[in-house]
Amino acid sequence: MLRIAVSGYYGFKNAGDDAILMALVTTIRALAPGAEITVLSSSPAETRQLYGVRAVNRWNPFGVTWALLRSDLLLSGGGGLLQDVTGVRSICYYLVVVALALAVGKPVVYYAQGVGPVRTRFGRWLARIVSNRVDLITVRDQASRDDLLAMGICRPPLVVTADPVLALNPSQLNSSGGAELLESLRLQARLEGKGTESVAGEASEPVSPGGEEAPAAGNAKHRLGIVVRDWSDDDRYKKCIAAVADRFVRDGWEAILVPFHYPADVQACKEVSLLMQEPGLLVGNWLTVGALFGLLGELDLVLAMRLHAIVMASVMRVPCVGISYDPKVERFLDLTGQPNAGSTTSLEEEQLYRVLLDTWERRQEIAAHLDKVLAHLRQQAWETASLTLSVFYARSPKKRREPGRAAGRAPKGHPAGAPAGPGTAGEAPRAAGRNKNAKQ
Repeated sequence: MLRIAVSGYYGFKNAGDDAILMALVTTIRALAPGAEITVLSSSPAETRQLYGVRAVNRWNPFGVTWALLRSDLLLSGGGGLLQDVTGVRSICYYLVVVALALAVGKPVVYYAQGVGPVRTRFGRWLARIVSNRVDLITVRDQASRDDLLAMGICRPPLVVTADPVLALNPSQLNSSGGAELLESLRLQARLEGKGTESVAGEASEPVSPGGEEAPAAGNAKHRLGIVVRDWSDDDRYKKCIAAVADRFVRDGWEAILVPFHYPADVQACKEVSLLMQEPGLLVGNWLTVGALFGLLGELDLVLAMRLHAIVMASVMRVPCVGISYDPKVERFLDLTGQPNAGSTTSLEEEQLYRVLLDTWERRQEIAAHLDKVLAHLRQQAWETASLTLSVFYARSPKKRREPGRAAGRAPKGHPAGAPAGPGTAGEAPRAAGRNKNAKQ
């Protein structure tokens, strides 16, 4: 049995990292049925329950060491682990886990990481010393590869793939319940006297920005999802977002504030809600990844700061406008051809409104472009899993011939609630030889 340890920002109720874990587990198990996956998590019991994996407390050095000793391979990532913007202790933790795995003789793969910024001299030195000893590095964009090369990390193969979440197929996601969730939010708003219907006494006629009449089936409205987070001490961007949300609500839209990191983002969403003059809906509880996919699928337009809010909405083919607080947001928007409204320090109300309006008017064009771009990115995301397994099988070829192992195809049955890979009948795409972005 293949045993894999996974190190990342897991068990913190961060939807982006939880979606990465879901995708990682799904793709690895599709290509290596029966693989035992052990996750280093801040909430081991919750991680075990949600993803059907083994889990150990990431803060317990004995548990982490034992998990590495009994594993055949360590995956570091995905997500933005190699950065020190949130503090040098973060990058130190992930690199120490990698160094420990190397010390006990285990192969290590960086799994579709987003790299940088690494600004401290110590952080860059430590990243270079440790990362040059791993077996394979896959990154989710070209800029991350460039950052690694700039730090002097060039010994392992460096392969550009894609964010793991892009491997998920929207048609096979267990994402039902979005409509029910929205209805429960409306009911709660009415009970609290905050909903448009309870204030005005009857539903307003929905109108699109620019005066276009929206669909009037039942109480249907266009829905603007807003994903914000705290960033810096300057709250002017929250005031700008609230003002733009008010304009959309006056045009007949629903504004839904969605936290992606619980409970930290709830407070940021509440602050925007309090700044709004018009009623909106606020998700106040933690949602699973499946529930968030379901909710995003019910939206018509998304304004987001969180990278994986944009990634997940894109998977559901919902057009997005990003607000950049980190280079990773700009990178993904550029990669998928979606608009960037500016940084948190440069955001202006009129400009943001016009960008959202333009995105809405071009929604069909954007959705068609996403179809083309994401087909290629999904293939690359599956390639990450394929390349990862090839590293292990190159070291232990006998493992490949173990009974019950698949060779490049997803199994007929998937874990309960897990999405199948792209293609027909759950078939996963095969890695197409050497990636053209690999270091020669």
